[in-house]
Amino acid sequence: MMEEDELLALKSIYCLPGELDIVHGDGKDIQVTVQLHRDDGVDVKVVLDVTPSYPHTPPDVSILSAAIDKSVSKTLRDTANQHATDNTGSPMLIELISVLQDKLSTLSLHQTEDEIGSPMSREPERMTLMLRLDHMRAKSQYIKTIRRWTGELGLDGRLVFWNKLILILLQGHQSSLKEYLVRHKSVNIDVDSRGHPCKEKMMSVLCETSLPASARFEDFKVVECESSKDLKKLFDEHRMEELYVNYLQTIKGFT
Repeated sequence: MMEEDELLALKSIYCLPGELDIVHGDGKDIQVTVQLHRDDGVDVKVVLDVTPSYPHTPPDVSILSAAIDKSVSKTLRDTANQHATDNTGSPMLIELISVLQDKLSTLSLHQTEDEIGSPMSREPERMTLMLRLDHMRAKSQYIKTIRRWTGELGLDGRLVFWNKLILILLQGHQSSLKEYLVRHKSVNIDVDSRGHPCKEKMMSVLCETSLPASARFEDFKVVECESSKDLKKLFDEHRMEELYVNYLQTIKGFT
């Protein structure tokens, strides 16, 4: 049966309203529905029907969207089924959804000339994601991994340290931000109290939002703040006062 860790990881990655729905049915069956997004505005629902014999029995995959035709839907289903078959016996839901997101992002949906100029063909919106970490034990390796992922995914932002507060601010296309979250939750990135490699289980999503074009980063840097004034200055300089007021100042014990 699906481990609770998988459910918790899914909830932390797909945390926006309407992105994730988990229904517990009779006989311990579980239906997981995830809303995937393309940068051109196309949304696709992936429905995973998970039986009590999971992961030894792969989930049944359904693809739902009025924006794609049957051939695209079949391609996505075939991709999912092949990945599920290859990983039978191992927890696979997060990777399965990630594989589908990657495939969806690269598929041509064959837009017609009439559709050019429609919302689906506009420049992808740049989103801002703010994450909070509880701690880093293997700090040097942890930072190196974050730098590598942001580079591979074309993300800009800041990794911020102040006192006991650790923040990750990321900007980029929504699909890249989701891929980052999947990696950060599903890959060994730190070590536990015994020094063994472990996944990140204590990361929280503070917000994912769209900011004005003036509020943006042009690169990725690590910033060590010596005081709360330095921290506030960082947000002020990048015109992100809204994030500071609405999300940081509300953290218990922040001030």
